[in-house]
Amino acid sequence: MAVVQWQSLLSQLQLVGSRAYKCSEVGLSNFEAAHFPLPESFRTFCAVFGPGFLCDNFYVGCPDYRGSDENLQIHYDLESLCRSVRVACAEFEEIGTEVERFQRAWFFCRDYASAYFYWDPTEVTVSEFNEYGIYMVDRDFRTTRVADTFFGFVKDVCLSDSQHLFEQPPSQTFRFAP
Repeated sequence: MAVVQWQSLLSQLQLVGSRAYKCSEVGLSNFEAAHFPLPESFRTFCAVFGPGFLCDNFYVGCPDYRGSDENLQIHYDLESLCRSVRVACAEFEEIGTEVERFQRAWFFCRDYASAYFYWDPTEVTVSEFNEYGIYMVDRDFRTTRVADTFFGFVKDVCLSDSQHLFEQPPSQTFRFAP
């Protein structure tokens, strides 16, 4: 997804607060060198939006978040978020539901109601852009595939009531809080 498309979306959202942190190319590349290639649509989202609270419901993390509030690190730093979710979902392995996928999971988002969203890096959906299947784990540890790309996740999950934002001016206010 092109930077211009994310910039267009950001311009249509009500920005709450100031953008104190933006992801750097170095931070994104360092994460990829240590872990796996990030989806291209996520990389460009991080460059434009950075980590934040999207549509009053979704905490979206980005690599190498170093904000001034350490309490936000658990929500907005990709590695911290992933570690915290694994700890919170430790009983997931005991239940035996999709254990192998859970062990491969890279959590990048949680919602306000305690559902967690992750990529399965072995499930490539668009190879030329490093896009992966995206899953949701709800508070009852049920796993559901919700999108094929990060752009699809933002459009169909985060902005599900506002798909018009990609086509015409919004009729209601959606917010992004960096």
